[in-house]
Amino acid sequence: MTVPNRATVWLRSPSGRRDPVEVDIDPPDTLAALAKWERVTGRSDLCVVTVHPAPPGAGPPNPVLGLPAIVGEPADSLLGHLADEHGIGSDTGPWLLRAQGVAGLVKEHDLDHTENPDEQLGQQPRPPTPMVSRRAAHHMNGPL
Repeated sequence: MTVPNRATVWLRSPSGRRDPVEVDIDPPDTLAALAKWERVTGRSDLCVVTVHPAPPGAGPPNPVLGLPAIVGEPADSLLGHLADEHGIGSDTGPWLLRAQGVAGLVKEHDLDHTENPDEQLGQQPRPPTPMVSRRAAHHMNGPL
């Protein structure tokens, strides 16, 4: 029996710190996760993917969730969506943005969908997995 793998997508901050933004996902979903974070950050060079064996007794991999429509600045779109569709108050969203940046808004969004899986709340479907060559995928994933 083979041990399944899990992947983690890390977002590099300007200070060089790495923050896990998609954890224990199915490795084939990494390209969708990279596309999601490229939409959020507007850059394709900020994410790194690591793959590791799933621990014994691990449950199913975590899903890569979609994003709301992003028009203009991602933070503004996410703040509006969190307030309008998720009931995140007008004081909590801006505080979260100051404390954790746009990544914190996306994590809060994903957490709310994880806790309320039957509610789509005006979501766009998960972005399709783009077709990327192995060479390009290696370049995107790069070393940690």
